Amino acid sequence: MRIIRAAAAGFLFIVATAGAQEPFGTTDPFESRFKTKTNFQIRFKAPEKGGEVRLYTKDPVHYEKDVSWEGAGEVVIDYQDVHITADKGRYDFRSKTATLEGHVVIDQGPTRLAGSSASFQLESKTGTLQDATADLAPTYHIIAE
Repeated sequence: MRIIRAAAAGFLFIVATAGAQEPFGTTDPFESRFKTKTNFQIRFKAPEKGGEVRLYTKDPVHYEKDVSWEGAGEVVIDYQDVHITADKGRYDFRSKTATLEGHVVIDQGPTRLAGSSASFQLESKTGTLQDATADLAPTYHIIAE
């Protein structure tokens, strides 16, 4: 057996080498910790199509049947498990897209997204959010522009 000593940055490293060494891990008591898979996963539920869109507002602005709806003052949009609130909003029935302004909050179960404005496609449950914060249960909090 040969012992090599080297000092680096105030730490002492000792390396032992032998002629017939077993492969790394066969005698390592911590080997199982390195072979386990990570538990970090963010799971997204695939959106289901269809369902009724419910639109509420304190001050109706404009409504054209099967084309568009606009509201101001406490706008609320509900679709399946998604609940959206904003100061002002517009909904396009053909594209199923909500365009929102002012104190936008999108809730879906324990997940909450918030921002200053948003464009959100209800059927695919995707969109963009400006000046965003997100709380993803159970422990993630995200802030983005």
